[in-house]
Amino acid sequence: MLARRDAPSRADDVMTLVQSVVLSVTGLAGLLFVAVGVRTRPGPHSEQSLARTFAYECGVARERGLLPRADRRAPGAVTESFELPAGHCFSLVVSTTGDAPLAPLEVVDAAGDRLGVDEPNLYDGFVRHVAWCAPRGGRFTVSVAARGALHLARFEGAVPPSRWPLRRARPRPEHLPTLEAELVESRLAGLRAGDPLAEFTVAAGAAPALLPSTPATRAALRDATFAAPERVAAVPSPVALRAFDLADPSPPTAATAPASGAVSSFALFDDALRLFAALDPGAFRRRCVTLLVRPPADMTEAVYRMEIPGWRMTPLVARDGLIAERRCATDPLTLYVTSSRFPGALWFALDRVTGPDDATVTASGWRGEALPHSLLARLQSECPGDPGACMTLGRLGTSALPAALRPDAADGYRRACAAQVWEGCARLALLVRSPAGSRGLLTRACAGGVAAACALVAGRSRLGGDGWAPDMAAASDGYERACALGDAASCERRDAMRLLHLTP
Repeated sequence: MLARRDAPSRADDVMTLVQSVVLSVTGLAGLLFVAVGVRTRPGPHSEQSLARTFAYECGVARERGLLPRADRRAPGAVTESFELPAGHCFSLVVSTTGDAPLAPLEVVDAAGDRLGVDEPNLYDGFVRHVAWCAPRGGRFTVSVAARGALHLARFEGAVPPSRWPLRRARPRPEHLPTLEAELVESRLAGLRAGDPLAEFTVAAGAAPALLPSTPATRAALRDATFAAPERVAAVPSPVALRAFDLADPSPPTAATAPASGAVSSFALFDDALRLFAALDPGAFRRRCVTLLVRPPADMTEAVYRMEIPGWRMTPLVARDGLIAERRCATDPLTLYVTSSRFPGALWFALDRVTGPDDATVTASGWRGEALPHSLLARLQSECPGDPGACMTLGRLGTSALPAALRPDAADGYRRACAAQVWEGCARLALLVRSPAGSRGLLTRACAGGVAAACALVAGRSRLGGDGWAPDMAAASDGYERACALGDAASCERRDAMRLLHLTP
């Protein structure tokens, strides 16, 4: 009875003991939390860790080809001012051992304009690094605000514009247009110094440039106008390129000057595209040439490359304000077009002396489409008797053509597939939405000898989903068939399935 009466008091003693232990552990954890230096705001760092971060940032500057110009220590806030020659860059790395982080580093030019700041904090802001490039040179200032001792290192040097902008450089948005223009001018100055370019501008309403004037580029010009062929003059190449102009062994009827405004639209695609230049890379007796295009800063329409024959159309991307196109003798005749809505001019430059002379290189043999007409209407009329025309319609339907001009790609591939062009079946399978229809088309294309179709059947059978049931036997057979048709990747996947014992 006594033991039974004492049970509640013993339980109370146990609960009190547990609470004491919990409070003790919590207090000890709090002390440890403070002891290890966990902070809610940045604080001083060890000199060793600061030195490592500082050295790493100096390595970033050296990796860009910059050379050390100054390495010093200062007791507090300083201002660094220095001159840069045209085309040179600098990096300034700063660290502090004070009890507060550094303020952001800002680049200011001689006119007092604030050009840019460093990237977000490194090492809680106790190490800062700002970099800048000056296409035109000039005097620059960087102010360093700090409450503790500083370590500063400055690097300078000439860096190829292709490597701009440097890491740790963040221009202010309002200065970006000016900096981009300076960067383009600097790149062009370097190109002109290394190998003089043939430069020219195709103005609004002017005839397209022929690079050079050859039977193929003249045929492209004849097809690029709504005027009758006998009224279209063969526009000469820029003066620097006329040495490469080729006579036509069977010239058309003597031409007069083209009618005003009749040479801008590309007649093969109605009036939606404007032709700027026709390039025949094999006519320069070099293996390759490089064409530069400088779109205006306010140009919103894309510039396209159109290859003839085949009529493949690809939008071109400008990098650092320039489109650079390397075209070789093995490439087809190339047309450069944009939307007819663009009313402005395009600047071109051609590096025509890439590589040694090669007498085996020949110009394009294309002689045009006979008469100005709509290419799409011609292909539609020829498709019933020519599966190749159906395939071209399909490709144009999935190309970069303006939406209003694009033909029905699925219809073109469907008609080619019906004519037993198995590649048409494979391409149609990628456009249809029905899983069953896609599978049937891919299976037909695979049986017809299209390796890519066999690989797709295998991949979808192996993974399942999207209406495909997992089927390892079909996957193995598909990879085997694709491998036999020359697809090396399918051979590797077949071997991997065997290694993992995934084949039945």
